[in-house]
Amino acid sequence: VGPWGASFISRGCGVHNAGLETLTLDDCRLRDEGIEMIAKMLGKRGVTIFELSLCGNGIGAVGLGRLAEGLRENTNLVSLSLARNRITEKKIPLFAQAFGCHESLQVLDLGSNAISFTGAMHICSGLRTSDTLLKLLLPHNKLRIDALWRLASIGLGHDALTPLHLLRLRLRVFRSFLLGALLPRALEGERGRAALRAAAAEQVVQVAGRCAAAGKGAAEAERALVVAAAEEVPHSLWLAQLV
Repeated sequence: VGPWGASFISRGCGVHNAGLETLTLDDCRLRDEGIEMIAKMLGKRGVTIFELSLCGNGIGAVGLGRLAEGLRENTNLVSLSLARNRITEKKIPLFAQAFGCHESLQVLDLGSNAISFTGAMHICSGLRTSDTLLKLLLPHNKLRIDALWRLASIGLGHDALTPLHLLRLRLRVFRSFLLGALLPRALEGERGRAALRAAAAEQVVQVAGRCAAAGKGAAEAERALVVAAAEEVPHSLWLAQLV
């Protein structure tokens, strides 16, 4: 498709009451020039696109900035996928502000990019101000335990956010971190920390015993432990997505 084709698509989608609700332009070599055309279309009145996928289009800092501008003018987009675009920290602050104040965005996929700690902090700022986002996908990024802590803390206290996907992390490093720091906060004010510690301790014994009896390795035991703990705590079910 390329930028040239994106200009025609943008014009067609921008026609008042065109009726298009889903637009998928994955791996279309749009680059920043084509993304700018799509962003302008998002800001037009009468556009009814609810789901937009722009994965694998080489979106750079300029393109992400243009998307942020388009999101500010848009009011009905529900799902936005920007995976596999090598997105870094540049222009993430503007983009985070845009999705943070969006009126309807529920799903945001930023997987398989190059977002690290700085970008994650700006994403956290967007999460704090968002009242609509239900699902955030950040697998296969350059996130470490410091970024995980910030994101998980926001996730547990968020009114709407349910699943937080952070795949490809070394779970062994986070075992005590998850159970010792995050899960107590999930039940604070509902069942109390003492009740949680007792439930978590019981889960540890039961899961460890089952894994040992089955001859499972440490990695499998840790995975089962976190999943079991997440099932024990309904408000932190999204923690199971970590494994």
